[in-house]
Amino acid sequence: MQTLKLLVEGRVQGVGFRHYIFKYAKRLELKGYVKNLDDGKVEIVVNGEESKISDMIKVSRKGPTFSWVYNIQVYDIDESNKEIYDDFKIIY
Repeated sequence: MQTLKLLVEGRVQGVGFRHYIFKYAKRLELKGYVKNLDDGKVEIVVNGEESKISDMIKVSRKGPTFSWVYNIQVYDIDESNKEIYDDFKIIY
């Protein structure tokens, strides 16, 4: 199991990006959350199998129809800082 934090930059707020990520995270059986940040980015924390997280990164690069992504920063979350997630949720 792996836990990563993704910071997604581009036109990712106000275009259904969080719901798009939520749908795919559920389909991929990932745990964690997605939320909008005040600086216009979207933060995604995912926990699960490496191959499924890799698929989530690909999905995040595409985004829904009216979004565009120009950068994704990926951070490995240190074991000592990991939270336990029992589901995937949208944080408002």
